[in-house]
Amino acid sequence: MKSFLITTLLVLSCVCMGRAATRLGNLTLMPLSNTVGQRSHGYVEHRLRITNDSARKPYSVRVVIPANTYGSNGDSLNRLERTVMIAPGMSVNVDLPAPALQVRGAHAARIYANGADIGTINIPSLNNSYYGNNNKVTILTSRAINGQSLDDAIEKALFPEGTTKTTSSRTRRSRSGHNREWNITRSELELPEWSESWLAYSCYDVVILHANDLGNLSSPLRNALHEYTRAGGSLIIAGTQQWPFDWEHTPDNQSTSPAVHIVGFGQVALYETGDLTTLKHKGMNALLSIAKETRHPWEHRTNMGQANKRFPIIDNMSLPTRALFLIMLIFAILFGPVLLFVLAKYNRRIWLLWLAPTISLVACIIITAYSLLSEGITPSVRMEGITLLNEQNRTAVTLGILGLYCPLTPAGGLHYNTQTELSLYVAADYRSGSAKSVNWTRDQHFGRGWVSARVPTYLQVRKCEVRRERLDIVTHDGKLSVLNGLGSEIETLWIRNTEGTWLTLESPLQSGAQQALIPLATPPKHKSFQPRTFRNIYKGQNWPEEFKKLETVPIVLQPNTYYAQLKGAPFLEHGLKGNVHERSRSYVIGTLPPDAWQNMGGRD
Repeated sequence: MKSFLITTLLVLSCVCMGRAATRLGNLTLMPLSNTVGQRSHGYVEHRLRITNDSARKPYSVRVVIPANTYGSNGDSLNRLERTVMIAPGMSVNVDLPAPALQVRGAHAARIYANGADIGTINIPSLNNSYYGNNNKVTILTSRAINGQSLDDAIEKALFPEGTTKTTSSRTRRSRSGHNREWNITRSELELPEWSESWLAYSCYDVVILHANDLGNLSSPLRNALHEYTRAGGSLIIAGTQQWPFDWEHTPDNQSTSPAVHIVGFGQVALYETGDLTTLKHKGMNALLSIAKETRHPWEHRTNMGQANKRFPIIDNMSLPTRALFLIMLIFAILFGPVLLFVLAKYNRRIWLLWLAPTISLVACIIITAYSLLSEGITPSVRMEGITLLNEQNRTAVTLGILGLYCPLTPAGGLHYNTQTELSLYVAADYRSGSAKSVNWTRDQHFGRGWVSARVPTYLQVRKCEVRRERLDIVTHDGKLSVLNGLGSEIETLWIRNTEGTWLTLESPLQSGAQQALIPLATPPKHKSFQPRTFRNIYKGQNWPEEFKKLETVPIVLQPNTYYAQLKGAPFLEHGLKGNVHERSRSYVIGTLPPDAWQNMGGRD
């Protein structure tokens, strides 16, 4: 009876939402994801709610996307999967975020229950198209925003010529559809059904809410939108210019209409009008400019040569062609005229039948051994990133670049946490690349196709997570000192206390070590602090170069904050298991808790 009521309520909710549930055996499945449309970056979250209608039997359910593949050539995503356990009478939301790659296959998921194939289900979010060189911004609106009216209003404001009151929206779309720079998706889900993971919004350049939506945001959804914004996303609130959140933010004084606030690497724009369709040409341009800023870091079309030049993983990545040519030349001479002369002299030409394969095998072993000895089998890793760390609430948001070079293809693939977004830094090649797979069962497991032997792999990284790294301000022998709890050696450190006094270190500080702080008579000479400093770093299309700027032109710190340059990247993960040759560097801009200078004995 209980399972019947659950199923009935689920079907009724599907009907109300305009979505149909699918019954496969003892499982009822309902899609909970939006149709995204064209996109150029970020993860699309394919989401299902699966209900176990059985009163006694638990199920191990494996969801595989796509249900059927249409080829495996070129950079594409041909397998996305996750396995969950569902107890009798229970429902589970299954999230499968997909990286920015084409999914070559049916727009459906295949479902396995306790190992048996029980059928497929169509998923609306699989109908989207990924275009690496897409020039359209992707906008998501809540149901409180009329997406079609906003679409027509943007077009009318930007293309006023030839538009009359009698021109239908279909005619205008057909006229300028190829030239338009925006793609608006009105959510098919009510706010309570929105995803609670920031990765679900990472493919959108702007998320638009109405002020009336703010009261309906659950705490997990509010946190997801906060993380999306801190990681570089743009959030627009229509109908208020009063700051509606308890998030750490900096008003952008250069923008008054709308009122823009910088949050981490992202921004929140507050429009006084609740009806965005009333915006004129200037207002619509400003709205699209906000979206274009978010998309800008992903517009680069970096090739492998440019990536190797900008971010070399090892000093010499060229093949040892001279040595290999010499080995092959010696082999050709010995196996050719020398061997024939010797066999002819001793009348043993028949020995060629066994000498030929033997010498070929020996040559292959020599070449393989030389290759392994010249580079070894240990992977090389290079990581660089910038982290905004709030020690009070122990949250961190990180932008980074990751480079991997493996002499042998790693059997275990790459493993990352579930709050990390990874994108190919080198433009995808749909002709000669490799089909790739991702498994979300335990973590974010990048399996087949992501790393190939002797071919560099470059990934662009964004991540939001809870971290316990910190700096402790302590007193030692009557002097003010700092204890390094950031997980890596600090090469440079500037701290500004609550009174605005500058302090620094005399020498590098090892992880876990303590050193006295030295007051500075005058602050370091560098540019004035700008609210958009971190936003401008995010907007750059060459992140390694943007990060490096912090070494020569560091930002001016606000009181109770610090800047640390680390010889390492504790906030990034390379994803490989086992030993690696690591070369890394990172920059941390941290906010100390308000009581950091009162509690000199350290914190729990």
